[in-house]
Amino acid sequence: MMEQKIFDLGLSVETVSVYLLCCAIADLGTPVTLEALRSRWNAEPDALLESLATLEKMAILVRSAQDTYSLNRATRWRVD
Repeated sequence: MMEQKIFDLGLSVETVSVYLLCCAIADLGTPVTLEALRSRWNAEPDALLESLATLEKMAILVRSAQDTYSLNRATRWRVD
């Protein structure tokens, strides 16, 4: 489920785009993996990886041991 708060954080367009892409994949019931993201990402590959790192650092995304990403609720994000 997409959190509107993502638009208030001052993140780059690419990072917000990665977040939205993760939401779209999750809404389809498909596991959010790097492979799933890469197959749909149409910008620079480095931008995808940098954006994922940013989203993980902020606890917006959480990566499991199986390299599947899950979306955290906005109340759990580290935005300070």
